[in-house]
Amino acid sequence: MSQQKQAPLPRQEFQEWLENAAVPVLVLQKGKHLGSVVKVPATPEIDYLFGCETFYGERISWSDRLEFCGLYDRQHQALHLLDDPLPNFVSGLTEEECQDSTAFGKRIAQEVARYVEAAISNERSRLSVRELTSERNINSYRYYKGTEAGREAASLVFSGEKPDVQFHSEYYTSLTEDTLLSYLKSPEDYIKTTAEQYMRDNQEEFLAQFLKKDALLAEYQMLSQDSDAPVYAGDYRCPPKKWRKDGQCHGTEGRSGTDLQNIG
Repeated sequence: MSQQKQAPLPRQEFQEWLENAAVPVLVLQKGKHLGSVVKVPATPEIDYLFGCETFYGERISWSDRLEFCGLYDRQHQALHLLDDPLPNFVSGLTEEECQDSTAFGKRIAQEVARYVEAAISNERSRLSVRELTSERNINSYRYYKGTEAGREAASLVFSGEKPDVQFHSEYYTSLTEDTLLSYLKSPEDYIKTTAEQYMRDNQEEFLAQFLKKDALLAEYQMLSQDSDAPVYAGDYRCPPKKWRKDGQCHGTEGRSGTDLQNIG
């Protein structure tokens, strides 16, 4: 059974069609344009939407293909991932409803990051580890302390900015179908479970971030208090008068940089 409507169709009428399980097909006409939308149950709570669009009065052809154009979460009465032809035929759709999968994945990642940052609350005492043990984290920290910290500190001093010493979550995810369905089933539970697993798996990485911020702050304070203090750029000590605002050193005079064998 199908239903035909004139477009642009108000969002409320579109919602009524979405809630009507007896009518799985919606045909929308807008001048000479024709749009067809089919809803297909994906889970007990989620309907997938597939659609196609024809132009200039052409009828639908057997060469036309139905493409995924969004989903409807009946449990929360919410629309997500809306794509053509829906924005062309339905009015009142929001920017958030029309986010693509990349933007939706970024939104989930941001929610997980906020949970993690609130749990850590910039307190390294909340971590379960007290020292770096993995070779990857040790080498990363040594390189940063001996090479990047001085460069970043000098750029901050010259620009009049202060170092960011707050802990930041670096969680990222690419949105998959399973991730999306798990999130939509219970957003709060998904964020909590994912964030807590991420924290369990990355305690040492979190500590490395705190130690790098310590190194940056120490370099920044040294440069801020002593205008004659050298800036370490890679393996070389750069005299302050030769340090450029773009983070480069004129020449490589001086002895080698800080001892990279010592951590802390």
